[in-house]
Amino acid sequence: MADRLSGRIISKIIRSYNIVNGNAYQTSNKLDISCMTIIRYWRKEGLKINRRGGRIVPRKEINKINSFYKTFKRNANKTSKEIRCSRSFVVKCWKKHGFDMKKPEKKQEKKERKYHYRGSACALDYFIENIERYAGLKRNEINLFDSGLYRTLYRNSNLDIAMHLSKWCSS
Repeated sequence: MADRLSGRIISKIIRSYNIVNGNAYQTSNKLDISCMTIIRYWRKEGLKINRRGGRIVPRKEINKINSFYKTFKRNANKTSKEIRCSRSFVVKCWKKHGFDMKKPEKKQEKKERKYHYRGSACALDYFIENIERYAGLKRNEINLFDSGLYRTLYRNSNLDIAMHLSKWCSS
């Protein structure tokens, strides 16, 4: 049967509750007593036990976390590094206090289409606009002559079309 703890040790266990914010694991390391023993005595005293290593967060710290909501423009990662706590804890605090966690919608304006390949809409358009340069060339010759165009046509599955156009223009 396990040894009974003295009244002095029991009072240390109970007093440690406020020091470690209800973290039985920390108390167990400091007093060299098992976590379950500490939890048992805390429960007898009617103290709230934090589950899974959680902690009771002082109101000051929660206010500090909430103040960083605007400072860091909703950036929970920066806030967690500043406060030295987990990102998920910051998000949980913000949600609990009613802060909007949705990303702001970006206004998308209609932009004119930018040309993607050497001033043309696509590589095949460029090939057609400059067909006289490529007329009569075979695949390997186009690759040697303009490897960038060859790779782009190949990646976009337009190489066969370009080869047919090349043959058609040479005849």
